[in-house]
Amino acid sequence: MIEILPDLWICKNKDLKKIDDNVYLINCSDHLNFIGKFKDYNDEIKQKMLKYEILKLYKFVIDTINNIDKLLLNNKNIIVSCCNSLQFSPLVIIAYLIKFGKLNKEDAISFYKTKKTEIYEDELFFHNILNKINKKNIK
Repeated sequence: MIEILPDLWICKNKDLKKIDDNVYLINCSDHLNFIGKFKDYNDEIKQKMLKYEILKLYKFVIDTINNIDKLLLNNKNIIVSCCNSLQFSPLVIIAYLIKFGKLNKEDAISFYKTKKTEIYEDELFFHNILNKINKKNIK
């Protein structure tokens, strides 16, 4: 487990041991199990399902970072996890840094990489979602 900010941790699902009662676990794998289910469909349906997945992912990220902020303000320990802690859990934490840390996207990613260098930065999900959050944060 790696502490990104005080009381905000990231880890792989397989590294989760018995969780203390005062720790709040956000398992991105459980919440985002719908992603990638469109691969066997025709191209038209794939495109529609992909748009739907991006919208649901964006909503999940926004809801989750708002919840993280409330929990941190109440002195709760939070663990954000996903299968390999390379894509969705970093996405959530970096989005949190953008919105509540008032960092721009590049600075948030750089800060995150000072704690954990391994990250999967795909254009479709990772940068697409962070760009939306970054734009709303600038306004």
